[in-house]
Amino acid sequence: MIQLKSVSKIYGAGAGAVTALSDVSLTVAENEFFTLLGPSGCGKTTLLRLLARFEVPSTGAIVLDGADIADLPPHRRPINTVFQNYALFPHMTVAQNIAFGLQSLGRPRAAVKARVAEMLALVAMEHLADRRIAAMSGGQQQRVALARALAPAPRILLLDEPLSALDLKLRRQMQMGLKRLQAETGITFVFVTHDQEEALTMSDRIAVMGAGRLQQVATPRDLYDRPANRFVAGFIGEGNFLPVHVHGHDGAQARVTIAGTDLALPTDALPPGELHAMIRPERICLSPSARGLPLAGIVENLVYLGTDTHLHLRLEGGAQITARIANGDPHLQGLTPGMPATLNVPPDALRLVPA
Repeated sequence: MIQLKSVSKIYGAGAGAVTALSDVSLTVAENEFFTLLGPSGCGKTTLLRLLARFEVPSTGAIVLDGADIADLPPHRRPINTVFQNYALFPHMTVAQNIAFGLQSLGRPRAAVKARVAEMLALVAMEHLADRRIAAMSGGQQQRVALARALAPAPRILLLDEPLSALDLKLRRQMQMGLKRLQAETGITFVFVTHDQEEALTMSDRIAVMGAGRLQQVATPRDLYDRPANRFVAGFIGEGNFLPVHVHGHDGAQARVTIAGTDLALPTDALPPGELHAMIRPERICLSPSARGLPLAGIVENLVYLGTDTHLHLRLEGGAQITARIANGDPHLQGLTPGMPATLNVPPDALRLVPA
């Protein structure tokens, strides 16, 4: 539905020029919940502003349904935006805010009234139709902003960190509400966030951005289990990283050394040299095993978190490893800081990424 072809955005010129986006190419499918994820300053909001035509790309093309829309002004694009601060009219009621955009488009009064009623039902706010925005909570205002943006039935809805001002419990409720709304309306959502949990929870696919560049586009599961590089591996979820030396290959297996242990790992062809092994904390075991990677060291800390305990182990070489161990694990009983312990990492829990 949407294609970005080698899009770059540069602010300023000469020595003072700042590259906000560099050669970004991606595709967003129709009816997809697509998320732009990355740290502050990575270029995700700039990309969103280019889609809305609040900014113009320095190079490249933005294509909608096969047509270049670079010269199409914001009001002529089938795209609406929900801003981080919602941008509602505080002196108006909920219904008046939702109706405003429809009235600006010249829709008949009866059609506006029917559409407002439909949107109020969609966000479960029929009982608040006559309440003024100034008297509403942050979560309620967020739903009004969504209803107003959805009212003209755009094909694409852009959402610029709309949940960032909400408390944790309300934010999680609204995540599920947004996902439900997207499924019910069939509108393509392009969502911007720096919150990895939020992105993993809501998205069909995620584009991870860093330093103005696209790092990887994949489903939440693929991003978590098969990150393309060290940046993605470190940004998505928790991970331990150990240096790896690749000696060579024997058929479909790579001969490697990790933390002083020689292993044969089933993996794609890798050039000999230095890599990192990424290990998710929840994949590490305390139970001994003849298979996998043993990691021996001294327990530095144990952090009880209800369902599990975070065990911090200092290896002989000085590296620190964090493991998430279920609190029902008998090997956890009696373990205290200062004691020696050996962790075990199954071979399929090791993901090799460039150093």
